[in-house]
Amino acid sequence: MSRPDRGQQPNPYQNGQYQQYGQYPYGPPQRNSNVARGIAIGLAIACVLALVIAAVVIWAKVANTDEQTDPAAAVEAVETQQTADTPPPTVVTDPEADAASTIASQSQTDTAAVRADYDGRWVAQVSAKWPGVVAEGRTWDNQSILAEYESMKARYPNVKLLRSSDWPVFSSPNWWIIVSAQPFASPEQTLSWCASQSLDKDHCFAKLVSSTSGPEGSTRYQR
Repeated sequence: MSRPDRGQQPNPYQNGQYQQYGQYPYGPPQRNSNVARGIAIGLAIACVLALVIAAVVIWAKVANTDEQTDPAAAVEAVETQQTADTPPPTVVTDPEADAASTIASQSQTDTAAVRADYDGRWVAQVSAKWPGVVAEGRTWDNQSILAEYESMKARYPNVKLLRSSDWPVFSSPNWWIIVSAQPFASPEQTLSWCASQSLDKDHCFAKLVSSTSGPEGSTRYQR
């Protein structure tokens, strides 16, 4: 009976059987590594493609929205912006015309009040002016007449602004008359009030306001 050489290795395939001495000592691990790498690359490519497709879809929606924009609405938006940026026009006012309008309006209000409460009674007349008259060292206009009325209204009781043409007791039309309408019982009482205000005969006298009487006997002056 012969013995095998001591250097002879056992045959793993002896008798048609494979004798495993370890877990894939050669090729199989390399094959699994290549498969994993391929799967990773495939997933990366799929992600990139998904991003590209999403970008294309978003771009298509934006482009479609721009195409559907109403041109008229766009023009209206531009015009609205231009209108907002345009400063309002400068309004040029005429102080003299404004004062004339204020005087006329105030006179209508005051005339109605005097007719209701003082028609046929004595009042203290403290001013008579018309635009263009030269008096007290100046030429009067609507602005200065209005300023005098407002000043006297702050100083004296129940000051009213009348137009001479609305009352037959005045012989000259187109004068603006300023009076202090108080319950004076007589012209003498009116003149006494003028003196108490340190107003001379040129700046305060008794005047009968009446919608029926004429100029005669309607004026009394201080002595």
